[in-house]
Amino acid sequence: MKINRFLQFIIAFSMFIGLETSWGKTLCIEKEREALVQFKQGVIDDYDILSSWGREEEKQECCRWKGVKCSNKTGHVVMVDIHYIPQPFLDQVDQHLKGNITPSLLELQDLKYLDLSNNDFGTSRIPDFIGSFPRLEYLNLQGANLSGEIPYSFSNLTHLKILDLSSNQITGLFPNYLTMFSALRELYLSNNKFKGRLPQNIEQLSKLEILKINSNSFQGPITEPHLSNLSNLKVLDLSYNSFSLQLRPDWIPPFKLQVIGLSRCEMGNRFPQWLRTQKTYSYLDISFVGISDIAPNWFWDLSPEMMYFNIF
Repeated sequence: MKINRFLQFIIAFSMFIGLETSWGKTLCIEKEREALVQFKQGVIDDYDILSSWGREEEKQECCRWKGVKCSNKTGHVVMVDIHYIPQPFLDQVDQHLKGNITPSLLELQDLKYLDLSNNDFGTSRIPDFIGSFPRLEYLNLQGANLSGEIPYSFSNLTHLKILDLSSNQITGLFPNYLTMFSALRELYLSNNKFKGRLPQNIEQLSKLEILKINSNSFQGPITEPHLSNLSNLKVLDLSYNSFSLQLRPDWIPPFKLQVIGLSRCEMGNRFPQWLRTQKTYSYLDISFVGISDIAPNWFWDLSPEMMYFNIF
């Protein structure tokens, strides 16, 4: 699901900005090239991942550097994608960047896409300046070894469509300003150290398709108003928190989920009737939620797409 959405975003984004540059001229803007070079100087690149970046004459066209894309209309850098893909089943050293995320990137004010995921930034705090990219639509800092709270400056990123901060050491409460991001389609905060309650006005995210906040220390009730306006939701993962689902037996959800993760959430001892409305999911985990009821007959006929379920 996540990979497919990522590919769809890349394709749509590429069509929008026109990634092909003209071979007859240099598109790269000098001050933006220098900003990228300064970023490179702030990281440890033991595996020459950024070997195409530099000030040498043959490297003047930063729009052709690995992981960098520019608008073919303005020459401004619109994408920086230097993520690392871990190979957990291969016997090899992780070949990722280390070091710091330097504020030189602030020069890239037309940036729409930033992916630094699965690099190692040494448990440093999320840089406050990342909240100063007014056009940013995609931000992925997954598994980047970041800590601390999400900076309040992120409240400026109102054009975000995809935000992934999963698998870090981020602390604090769920930022209420995220509920004002009307364009947000995918939100990943899994595997962090968040705490507190999920704000009820998360229902304002009417375009949200994926909500993954599992494996944190969230707590408190999840009620119908939390979910009442999320008609586009396809993936819901609240598992491994201390949520209590307080939903009426006759509640009819506005969404049709493909992934349902509610393990370790408190759901009461009765089998949830609202699941009867979900007929297209391929993944269901409602283990350790306190259900003592016997699974009803209708449950076994729900989803012909079901590939995994855990109800015990």
